[in-house]
Amino acid sequence: YLDWLEKEAKLQTELFGHKPRLQSIYIGGGTPTILSTKQLDKLFSIIEKFYQYENIEYTLEGCPETITNEKIKIASEYLVNRISIGVESFNDDILEKVNRRHRRQETIDKLLSMKNSAISNIDIDLINNLPNSNLATTFDDAMQAVATGLPSVTLYHYHNKPESILRKQKQNPSENDQIIKHIIFDTVLSENGYWQDNFDKYIKDDKIFQHQVQKWHKQINMLTLGVGCYGFIKDTQYFISRSLKEYYEKISNDIVPIIKKKTLDTQKKDLRNFIMSLKINGSQFDIR
Repeated sequence: YLDWLEKEAKLQTELFGHKPRLQSIYIGGGTPTILSTKQLDKLFSIIEKFYQYENIEYTLEGCPETITNEKIKIASEYLVNRISIGVESFNDDILEKVNRRHRRQETIDKLLSMKNSAISNIDIDLINNLPNSNLATTFDDAMQAVATGLPSVTLYHYHNKPESILRKQKQNPSENDQIIKHIIFDTVLSENGYWQDNFDKYIKDDKIFQHQVQKWHKQINMLTLGVGCYGFIKDTQYFISRSLKEYYEKISNDIVPIIKKKTLDTQKKDLRNFIMSLKINGSQFDIR
């Protein structure tokens, strides 16, 4: 897969006629730290070879059971300066219910060890209203997030898709539960030195997630690399094939593996920009 990823990056470079200059990088969407240290080194070297970047936010996503200080060290050598860890919850019953492999104590130990690693800007992701959660588990998750002392915490909201097993089992979160749990989380973090940078992100000091701010506020181009991605260039949204077979076939024929693209007219583009900018401070739009 990494070999094909490198070929896609080469095709992009040829399409642009030069190495694209990046303002932020995010490696995620899946868990890239499932790669071995050697494979991660290859991934970083591909990005270094085909793209230009310097003094930017460069994030690597991971999860407690696959990230190691050795992988973080390699990442830092390629100028990665931010780590995002998918904790989801500190409650073992919840983690088991949603088929996560890590457990509470393992996560706490890993986060504590990471505080002394080569990268200090570490974010933890939690998910509000997961199955088996209640007000007490929400409070505990929030308190444990504070106890880590890490610079940022992101609270995502559980979305139960129509085709999911839990939806078929009628385990659907109520809107009231979501609101109450969010208030609990917001109160605990706000009273313990974190401030709400946007709807779902809480930070200490100045650890703003620049990649997200650029995407929502500046509305700059979003260039993607890898199967199943979607990007946005000027006024056109595009989608990369979700099928590995199709992805490989297109790249082997020197074709960028775009399967669909959609150009937004001025009204739709303004609407997209307006909705995106509502998620952050300093909206550029007049609400009227």
